[in-house]
Amino acid sequence: MEKTSHPSVSKEQQEAEKELVEDIARKLKISLARQWRPLAELSSVTVDGYCDEPATMCEAWAHLGSPKGAQPSKVMMDALKMLFIEKRKGRKFKKILVFANEEARKPFYQDSDRWQAKCLQAFDIECKVGQLQPQTLKRLREAQERQGVFQKGTID
Repeated sequence: MEKTSHPSVSKEQQEAEKELVEDIARKLKISLARQWRPLAELSSVTVDGYCDEPATMCEAWAHLGSPKGAQPSKVMMDALKMLFIEKRKGRKFKKILVFANEEARKPFYQDSDRWQAKCLQAFDIECKVGQLQPQTLKRLREAQERQGVFQKGTID
């Protein structure tokens, strides 16, 4: 019998996150690479995009539509991870959360009245929307439909 993965495990989302990071790197004209960072004895963390010079890091969230349930916590954990790396490295970084579309970014962006948006502003964490290829958007939407989390009208 063929083993299938849990529907929430999405290769499509991982590929889209990589594409989002590549798009931001192109726009910033820097090289951002997924990187494992040792931080302390028995402690390490992986960040989606990292560059030493200029000091920049980013985390991508490949989700179409407004976050639901625990999803805002996932985004905020990514922000906390970047703050932790910055603190442990002892230097200032440009910190970016990159989203798959405007609807996903909206609750975290500067115009929002949500505490998450105010927190990200207070810690100088930028929220940007990355560009995905049409075929990547299609695969991402299909993955979210399979997971039961796709909201109609999110990528029209």
